[in-house]
Amino acid sequence: MKRKILLAVVGITTIVGLGLWWSISVGPLRNPEIALRDFYDGKDRAEDQLMDPLILNGRRVAPLVISAIPDKNMPKRRYAISFLANGKYEEALPVLNNIAFDITEKDYIRQDALVAINTIKQKPYHSIRSYWDALVNSHE
Repeated sequence: MKRKILLAVVGITTIVGLGLWWSISVGPLRNPEIALRDFYDGKDRAEDQLMDPLILNGRRVAPLVISAIPDKNMPKRRYAISFLANGKYEEALPVLNNIAFDITEKDYIRQDALVAINTIKQKPYHSIRSYWDALVNSHE
């Protein structure tokens, strides 16, 4: 009986320890700067996994991403914009709006910013088209 209790305690301790180790080394308790660096590196990841370091760190890394996306040379910038959209980080709206209205930005980056704005604000899809038309027509 005592042996079973001891095995149960050891098993539970091991599981909790591994969970804590994962949370700190890879998961949501990871240092945000390390998560952002890992996102930039993107080593040994398939394309659909490139945002994983950001997603796992979530709200803790969002301010770093928001401050980095105005840089036109940011690595994996489109994925960073998508991360902000998927997480619906409203604090990113001013930066995304600046990108969307910046005529010096590449069109696909502006479009990514518009899609992100739309996703965050949860507007219907057709509003993206009218917003895009307004942007394009305002610069002619």
